[in-house]
Amino acid sequence: MEQRKARLVARLKQAQELGLVRKDVDLSAASDLIRDSIHSAILRHTAYNTDAEAIESHLRGVTDIYYHGIKANDERDD
Repeated sequence: MEQRKARLVARLKQAQELGLVRKDVDLSAASDLIRDSIHSAILRHTAYNTDAEAIESHLRGVTDIYYHGIKANDERDD
């Protein structure tokens, strides 16, 4: 897990350096957040036998919220 987290943090750092991720984002916390959100969704959908379409929709929602939470924009980074 630590190696995967380190790779994700490194990629987020690259995106941050390119101006795609806000400078004030804690990259370690961002990595934990996306991993834990997906893990939680997998457990919940497995436990309740959710259909594939609902899982897909949920994961799209999680990634959309995550992306909009960390992406850089002119108003926040000035």
